Amino acid sequence: MDPNLSKFPILSYIFSQQDPYNYPSLPPQIRQDLLTRFPHLPDPSILASLSRSIPTSVSQTHSLLRSLGPRPDPSAVSAARSKITHIQETQSSLQEADIYKTVLRLEGLHEDYERQLTEVEENLGRLYCSAVEQMSGDDEVNEDVVRILKEAENGVVERVELSGRQLRLLPEAFGKLHGLVYLNLSNNQIEVIPDSIGGLKKLEELNASSNHLQHLPDSVGLLLNLRILDVSGNKLNALPESIARCRYYTIFCSLLYYFCSEITVPGVKCKNQS
Repeated sequence: MDPNLSKFPILSYIFSQQDPYNYPSLPPQIRQDLLTRFPHLPDPSILASLSRSIPTSVSQTHSLLRSLGPRPDPSAVSAARSKITHIQETQSSLQEADIYKTVLRLEGLHEDYERQLTEVEENLGRLYCSAVEQMSGDDEVNEDVVRILKEAENGVVERVELSGRQLRLLPEAFGKLHGLVYLNLSNNQIEVIPDSIGGLKKLEELNASSNHLQHLPDSVGLLLNLRILDVSGNKLNALPESIARCRYYTIFCSLLYYFCSEITVPGVKCKNQS
């Protein structure tokens, strides 16, 4: 993201989780510092709450600036101002002045965008604190989920059926079910799959169809034994690049803006579900 990532780490982290194609992951050191300050940020309920608070104008402006090009160098902006002054004083070519005015307009857009990002970042920090306070008394975790996690403490759980349970979140602790082979989360209201899903090293089939997912975590690329991934009936507009690490996927999906057949993911067989 332009401007500087380090200035807006919360916003950059959220966008990289939502859309890793257009928003690259934070540098390791910045990410580590961020999660030290905000340790609950990866929590699905926290992440979903913060994501909903981000104005759509932020991503729209980002797309516009990407199409217009990078922010002008300060020396170029200074030179453009000097040139415009000189042209006005000498009554030179107005057409040439328009070129330099374009540089100043682009700089102005970037300045406005940076101010907008600063406001959003500050608001996300405040919302994070409120969300963490509420989380301690939140009873959103389904009883079946709690039971499954307790069973896992006493033995290996290989298959989990949680279809149609009105789940809104999947706890990070699910990533500790290291013996899990089959996981069905279909027909719920899940908005975010936690990064900890990458801990399910033996998982062969994941059905997360008919939820409210807008993105998949990069950690899905760690599921090297996964054979079937069903994310149809969600709000996805992209698949994480990390999926290419797994050569034997069969993916069922219905993307928000594309048909699967239009997306090229190395080593992945996509089947579109309408």
